[in-house]
Amino acid sequence: MTLSSVVSVCGDPGGASALTPVLELLASDGRVLLENYTYAQGSTVLQRRSVPFRTLPVGIDDAWIDEVLRHASLLLAATSANGQDHERRFLAAARRGCLPSLSVLDFWSNYRARFVESDGSLVLPDQLAVMDDQARQDVIGIGIPASAVVVTGHPGLEGLASRRPELAAKGRALRTELGIGPAERLVVFVSQPIADLYRQCEGNPEHLGFEERGVLAAIMDALASIARDEGLGVTLLVRPHPRETGFAAPGHHGPPRMLIDGSEDAHASVMAGDLVVGMNSVLLLEAALLGRRVLSVQPGLGAGDRVPWEAYAEVDRVSTWGEVAPALRRALARPESRSGAARDESRTSGAARSVADCVYALLRDLELAAPVEPRR
Repeated sequence: MTLSSVVSVCGDPGGASALTPVLELLASDGRVLLENYTYAQGSTVLQRRSVPFRTLPVGIDDAWIDEVLRHASLLLAATSANGQDHERRFLAAARRGCLPSLSVLDFWSNYRARFVESDGSLVLPDQLAVMDDQARQDVIGIGIPASAVVVTGHPGLEGLASRRPELAAKGRALRTELGIGPAERLVVFVSQPIADLYRQCEGNPEHLGFEERGVLAAIMDALASIARDEGLGVTLLVRPHPRETGFAAPGHHGPPRMLIDGSEDAHASVMAGDLVVGMNSVLLLEAALLGRRVLSVQPGLGAGDRVPWEAYAEVDRVSTWGEVAPALRRALARPESRSGAARDESRTSGAARSVADCVYALLRDLELAAPVEPRR
């Protein structure tokens, strides 16, 4: 029996994190042959999970992509809005070659930017797997046919609860390595390149009303005040986003003591913290599902909160600059962990299997379809 060939592609860390559990499951099932391509930070994600891949060469053109897909049966793609957007180029090639395609969405924003060409046209997959009903309504709103959208859950959020004991041990080891004493507080700041992520999006009603530097400065000022007032030892561990390769901490003379997190395992880092603070990163949601106390700081939010936090886990939120210091003070006074239980288990379990089932269904449809003109 000849197995169907599935080509996958991913580049953004979020997209790669959502796609990786699906690739692992497809490989375990053994029903298809996988040929995985990555670029940018996607390579790091797959390498960490020991998923085989090939790195896309620099300077690839449409002819190169056409050749890669020439003998494939299906394209499985993450999504991105990173300026390279090779996933969209692969989708366009799949369209040219009459190749079925499935894309996996990983976040609740920048929908149009993931699929739009320079001329304003959309390059769409045959099927789009999304996290929940909110994402489904959002993508339909930008012009993706409802018949092409399937709610599968978020594969990247699966399996976190089962890893909690292992990650908790790693978190304790990291606290020891950082020299955090029993009476001290460790605050983990999850950074994001907000200015870059939302600068080019959708004519910019997507602009959030804040950027990462301003939020970090407000948090540092608040922690300094809390440390002085309470006589509390506070360390701020700043974890740059994978795309913040040139991250440089602002000039600062404590308190709080500030460190830059260079460790590989983001989950171990958030498990080390008494409090995890950030803006709208999916890592905040993951931290909440792992049972950490989480604070989302989005002051001056102009476009409405993208992430349906309350549907997944318990996350504290502030939306004005004046709320930042009081919220941090309350959180550090009682930094106990939350339960981490998903509020709707269907959102955090079975997602990878649902996406894999979409792959198999598309392949079955291909076998039953009438012959098409051979791809060149």
